Amino acid sequence: MMVDSHERLSGILRQIESEHQEVKRAYFRRFGRAGLGSRNNRMTLDWFDSEMAAGSLKALTEPLDELKLVFRSIADRREKYWILREIYAINPSFHESWFYTNHLRSDFKSLCTNRHGLKAYLTSARRGTLDRCRQGICTTVVRYTILLENLVSPLLSESLMDTMVEPSKDILADVKSAVASIRDAEGTPRQVADTLPLVFRITRGLLEATHYHQIESTTLLDRWLLYAPCGINEGPIFTRHSDTDLPGVLKSVPVLEETVIRGCLRNHFVFEDVTH
Repeated sequence: MMVDSHERLSGILRQIESEHQEVKRAYFRRFGRAGLGSRNNRMTLDWFDSEMAAGSLKALTEPLDELKLVFRSIADRREKYWILREIYAINPSFHESWFYTNHLRSDFKSLCTNRHGLKAYLTSARRGTLDRCRQGICTTVVRYTILLENLVSPLLSESLMDTMVEPSKDILADVKSAVASIRDAEGTPRQVADTLPLVFRITRGLLEATHYHQIESTTLLDRWLLYAPCGINEGPIFTRHSDTDLPGVLKSVPVLEETVIRGCLRNHFVFEDVTH
């Protein structure tokens, strides 16, 4: 991208990041401690819908719409994937990093067990419904791949869209292998990182079979706004004092333990207590 285009993109992302924190502040002004926690996910989504209908979230939705326009104009798939990693770092990856251990394990297992996850690929292959289900499965698998890459990036030597990652030549066999590995794993950072090269190959294979629709289109941006309401009702609320992009911040974490992660994030952001 040209320098001015890069600066425009960075500015849009920083605006979305900032306005997403304002949404959290507005939520807690409305509900206080009574709104705290993922048990309030349904209430959070209902509140979000009502705020959108009232036009109260334009400061967030307008730069998100602008981001979609920029995204469509970019030809480089690696750059598009970086944008997706950045937007999913704003929410939920920073939330998941703040509450690290359970979220890493949950995302790792959900890659298989989500109704459109890797197990669904096996079920669809067995039933002969892959042509009908492949797009939905690919969307889910790409999203979880983004989240897992964000969470264990310090342990990775490659990224999903790197040129050295070759699409799987036998997706069915590779999915069976991944499902077996994930089923038997505790979901430690090392286990996740060791499994991701296989997941990357599977994901690239799915993307190739769907003409990279989930990277080329704005599908994952369209669905982002109402994704992971616990990132709102549990926080954290953060304000940056660093110019480092969010995937870069996550990559800089020296040890993937919750207390260390929080300390590293505090080097770049001021965090507000949402519990008072």
